[in-house]
Amino acid sequence: MTISTTRTGSPSDWRSSVTPGGPFHPAAVTARVHPWHVLGYEDVEAAPLGGGRFTLHPLGVEAPLYLRPRPLQIASDAEDERPPGVPPEPRGPREASTLPVRATWRVVDALGDVSYGPVWTLAADHPLAADSAAEGPALLRVTAGGNPVPWNRIGLTGLPTAGAPVPATGQVLVDPARGVLVPASDVTGTLRTTFYRAVPGRLGPAASTAQLRDDVGVVIVVDPSGAPHPPGQTVVATLAAAFGVATATATSTSEPDVPQVEIRLLTSDRLPAPAGPVTGTPALTRWRVVAPVGATPVVVGALDLRLTGVQVELAGFFLDGDLAIGPAMARVDLVGLTLDATTGGAVVVDRTAWTTRVTATRCLLGPVRADLSAFPLELTDCVVDGFGAPPRPCGGAPGGTPGRAALAAVDRFPPDLVASGVTFVGAVGAGQVWVDDCLFTAGLRTTVTSSGCVRHCHLGPDDDPQAHPPGYRCLSGPLPRMGGVGLDSAGYWAPVVDGPGGRPAPALLTGAGDGGEIGAYHHARRGPLALRLGQRLPEMTPLTVHPHLSVAHPED
Repeated sequence: MTISTTRTGSPSDWRSSVTPGGPFHPAAVTARVHPWHVLGYEDVEAAPLGGGRFTLHPLGVEAPLYLRPRPLQIASDAEDERPPGVPPEPRGPREASTLPVRATWRVVDALGDVSYGPVWTLAADHPLAADSAAEGPALLRVTAGGNPVPWNRIGLTGLPTAGAPVPATGQVLVDPARGVLVPASDVTGTLRTTFYRAVPGRLGPAASTAQLRDDVGVVIVVDPSGAPHPPGQTVVATLAAAFGVATATATSTSEPDVPQVEIRLLTSDRLPAPAGPVTGTPALTRWRVVAPVGATPVVVGALDLRLTGVQVELAGFFLDGDLAIGPAMARVDLVGLTLDATTGGAVVVDRTAWTTRVTATRCLLGPVRADLSAFPLELTDCVVDGFGAPPRPCGGAPGGTPGRAALAAVDRFPPDLVASGVTFVGAVGAGQVWVDDCLFTAGLRTTVTSSGCVRHCHLGPDDDPQAHPPGYRCLSGPLPRMGGVGLDSAGYWAPVVDGPGGRPAPALLTGAGDGGEIGAYHHARRGPLALRLGQRLPEMTPLTVHPHLSVAHPED
């Protein structure tokens, strides 16, 4: 949760702000609460769209650019150390030009003079045109073949699918609303970008907290650049080679209950998935495949794990394809993983995987398909998106696949489900369920209705109470709009992102806004805190809210 001084919002913020202090100057302070994080993507390989177009987002979806978030700042202790009874030093209203700008692409013109046309022209003193190497880019940095593209060769414009401007020689056109790039034909080599965008809470690779472990006996580094790494580590260029080394290695110095093999994805490039299933009966059975904080690699293609007796943790990277889990895997733990739900990327567990345990924590997943096994499917703080509508910041058809289930059986009998703080976009079919604080946007049906638990959940407007165990303090019906407090007294609170309008809210945003005490952001509990802050702000004066006060992490 952040109190930030900004005169504009973001595509996914709370659509309300408060300027406390009654008749005081409106530039004195404006407090706005954003339930999203703005994080940086460093040297990410641009995703090709075809036709000479690329997108900034690792999964190739359209997403608006954001300005680089300012460092976390708290009013200094010295400033607030005053003798008892001494009032704070009065602060006059700040000019609009000195207000910290913490918003999206819509405030590019607030940073300096911009001449608008087919391609925008920035004034010479515009912060983006200056492109200070000391402070880093405020919006975007582009390299082609390892060579920086200066800001005077980056043109900001609109790049719709038809009628878009053509880049001049040596130029790269960028659509800040869509996150789309079009380089000129003479700009060659791999495009890599450093950029900033909003990510939902602490879910997925961009907000992953995955760390490397020092107690692992065998370390395999995947780095296509071939950069030097500490001695004792095996460095390979592809993920397939890393799996090959891990399968062939016979010994590890790891202690019991510690991963024996750690495959480190130390890159933000696009890594081809192994061409076929990853098979074998390795001597080392405790694996970890991890992209640490700051790396956002994309595994392109289906990742099919059919190892025998192996338990593996997959953490902190994107997967542009299905994740297939074979029948002989011992355990698969997904942590901070994102699948491309817009293309139907699914988690598919072999229907004969009777003894395979599957868990997911803080993940953004596509539809999940699994059959009944000895262990339930365990999900915590996740979004399971069966609909798969791509984000369209500039409008248009929502896309997606209406009617596709978020969770269902591969063959006949769906799995048992244990879930806490999960948003299911699409119908859910399960055996027995033990679920709490979850959003089911299209209903819940279980094979066993006489046992299990459904507690503090939203079950959708078409819920059939006979199709699942009796719910405890649950809701069937439309969710209340942002700021409502009716559900708070019933044991949970469920705001949604989009306000009322002519165009219906996308299912994923509706279900996965900031869930407060329900859905994929339940344990963050930012929703109730933001609501209470909003209720208190009218009582405050400009002198009680510092313009540079941030609470927790910067979230623009």
